[in-house]
Amino acid sequence: MAKRVKKTKTLVALSLILGLSVAWGQVKEPQQGAGAADKPPLPRCPVMDEPVDFFVSTPTDDGPVYFCCKPCITKYNKNPSEYSQKVAAQRTALAKLPKVQVACPISNKPVRSDVSLDDKGQKIHFCCPKCIEEFKADPAKQQARMAASYTYQTACPVDGAPIDPSVFIKVKGENRIFFHQLACKEAFLKDPKPFLPKLEEQGIALEASDIHE
Repeated sequence: MAKRVKKTKTLVALSLILGLSVAWGQVKEPQQGAGAADKPPLPRCPVMDEPVDFFVSTPTDDGPVYFCCKPCITKYNKNPSEYSQKVAAQRTALAKLPKVQVACPISNKPVRSDVSLDDKGQKIHFCCPKCIEEFKADPAKQQARMAASYTYQTACPVDGAPIDPSVFIKVKGENRIFFHQLACKEAFLKDPKPFLPKLEEQGIALEASDIHE
């Protein structure tokens, strides 16, 4: 009888250990995969249905339309109405992405944190008070410029911290890569190759040869 009780206690103890192990595994596994699952996917090119490159776009009255490559812009411009539904889907996807205003909607110059306007609950930044007055004169007219004043590159490619709109380099014309601080910019310019995958994750495709500063 004593042996049977001892055996029963041993089985109960083993069951508890196994149960706790399974429960621990069930708790740990979702935590490990939480980051990737919560990140919204990149919008799709309306022509090729590939992830967009935010440095490849064309302006419209409603803001930029983004593409995966420059030949897609040519195809789109031949008949924009053909891609209207896919452009609408792209704008829906863009609305789900985090973004940071980095350019004045009037001058396209870098914004100042101390120069802003509250417009229907949204804080809009400008480069100078004069641009605020121009914007207030006809806000609806600035819709496309407003949409183009944001970047979807919200994380520094060097240290992963939030970007500072005043710390950037220009590449491929007037396109800008933003950084958290000056030290990050200097590290990137010294050797950009290790940091290019972090930009690609945010929809910016670059080669080291594109960096000239």
